[in-house]
Amino acid sequence: MFTRNDYSRYLSDKITELFRENLKQQRKEEYKEFTTPKKSTKDEEIYDSIGNLSSAQEKTEGGSLHYEGLTQMFQTTVVNKTYDRGFFATWEAVEDDVEKVINSVNTGGMMRAMISKREQEAAAIVDGVFTAVGADGVAYAAVNHPLDTTKTAKVNNNLMTAGAITVDNIIDGCKKFNEIYDYAGNLFDTSADAILAHRDQQANVNAVLQSNLKAGEMSNTKNTVPMLKAIFGRYINKYYWHLLDTNLDSFIMQRRSGLEPIKDQDKINTLNFYWAMVERYRMANISNGYGLVSNPYTGS
Repeated sequence: MFTRNDYSRYLSDKITELFRENLKQQRKEEYKEFTTPKKSTKDEEIYDSIGNLSSAQEKTEGGSLHYEGLTQMFQTTVVNKTYDRGFFATWEAVEDDVEKVINSVNTGGMMRAMISKREQEAAAIVDGVFTAVGADGVAYAAVNHPLDTTKTAKVNNNLMTAGAITVDNIIDGCKKFNEIYDYAGNLFDTSADAILAHRDQQANVNAVLQSNLKAGEMSNTKNTVPMLKAIFGRYINKYYWHLLDTNLDSFIMQRRSGLEPIKDQDKINTLNFYWAMVERYRMANISNGYGLVSNPYTGS
C-alpha cells in the first residue's frame, strides 16, 4: 500500500529535484526488432504447415502426368496469456500527492512494468531454442529436424557448433542456410540477413561486420563475412547468438488484446484507489528448423 509516509520526504522544501526516470516508459522496445507481430482473434491460434511437392519429373512422349498428394506436416498451437500490473494507494495519499508521484507511477511506471514483462517473455523464447521442443519433436535449434520421410531421408540442421562470434563462425553459420531443405527434400529459398546477440557483444559484432580486413587477425586478409543487420538485446543470454532470415517467421508476438487501463476505488470500506494495466498476448517460436541458425556458446 502506498501511504503518505511513503512519499512524505518528497514534500520537504529541501528536495531540489525528484528523480522520475525510473518511472518513465522505456525509450525502445527491443523485442520488436526480432519478433513478427501476429493478430489473434481467439484464445489460441494454430500455425500449420503442408508438405512440399517433389521436384518436377520428365514426361515421356505419350506417358502419363505425375501426380502426388500433399501431406499435413507440423502444427504449432500458441495459447494466449494474460499479463497485468497494478498498485494501490490510500485516499489520503492521493489527496496530498503534491509532487504527483502517484500519477507518475500510474502512467510511465506501470507501462514500464508491462513492457519489461514483454521483453522477458521474448528473451525466454529466444534463449529456449536449444531446449524447448517444437512441433516437429526436436529442439528449435537442432541437427535433426525431420522432413517428409515418405519423400526424403534428409534432415535440417540449424545448430552451430558452440563458438564465439568470429568471422569464421559467422561464415560457417551462414553456410548452414544453404543446406536447408523443404519438406520434400528440395533446397529451400533462405539465407541469413541478420545476427541477434546480447548488447554486451555489440563492439565485437561491429568489429566483425564493419572491418575491411578480417577482424581479430594481424593480416591483410580481406573481410568476406556476409553483410548482416545487427540486432541487440539486453534481456537475452549474454553469450548465445543467432543468425536470422527475417523474411521468415520464427519468433512471434501473438497479440489478442492491447493494453487496457483500469482504475477503481473502494468507496465502501477503505476509500483506497486502485490502478492496473492488463493485456493478452503470447511470445512464441513457430519455426521448425527454418529462418534460424543458433549458436549455444557459453563464454568458456
